[in-house]
Amino acid sequence: MKQKIEILYQNFFRKLGIDSRTGEFIEENNIKFATYPYIGIKYHQPKQKILFVGLDIGKDETPCCIQSLEERRENIALDTDFNPHIAGTYIMALFMLLEEFNWQDIWESVRVFSTCQQATKVRHHRIDQNPLDYVSLTNFFKFVDVNREIRSGDKNRKFTNKNVENQLFIDEVKILNPSIIIFQGNCPTDSILSELRQLNIELYKATHPSNRKLGGRQPENYVSSLRKL
Repeated sequence: MKQKIEILYQNFFRKLGIDSRTGEFIEENNIKFATYPYIGIKYHQPKQKILFVGLDIGKDETPCCIQSLEERRENIALDTDFNPHIAGTYIMALFMLLEEFNWQDIWESVRVFSTCQQATKVRHHRIDQNPLDYVSLTNFFKFVDVNREIRSGDKNRKFTNKNVENQLFIDEVKILNPSIIIFQGNCPTDSILSELRQLNIELYKATHPSNRKLGGRQPENYVSSLRKL
């Protein structure tokens, strides 16, 4: 899977004229390719593989270079101070897999916190059972402003080459081969959703984990926003 993803992205870089080391366009541009997807080290284990799809990464987390598969895994699964996005992804992964892995006690311990981020400040899982290890995560929009520091806002939710980027997303999904996709926030166009349904993937949508609705980041409230498409 790792090799297929890397080949897919290298071909994508060549098509759009992107430096495969820095992520920046060979012809001057103020945006860069941000990161490879996150693939949990145990993503292959659950009966139903879950892919989370966020909108854009928001921040240039690795200035002057692309965040590799290994770096992405380290920055997400091994971090001990999750941002609101990853904290919410952790909570949703825990909720979706709690029956398969008997995580009911863990869920009971996190569901009462006022936000997902507060809940994950304390490690509730066994060291070998991080819920994030069992899922994958990618972004629908692949580019970010060079050296961008502020995650909020939608300025990077646009395409440089819509057809090529949409095809990249579909090919990426085919390689990751999830049973379930959970869109965090807005969904792609109906044509993209139709292609995903043809792959026999169950599609869901939830509010974005960093949403600012009153109580929207509370674990129980957040998972209750999940809707089947």
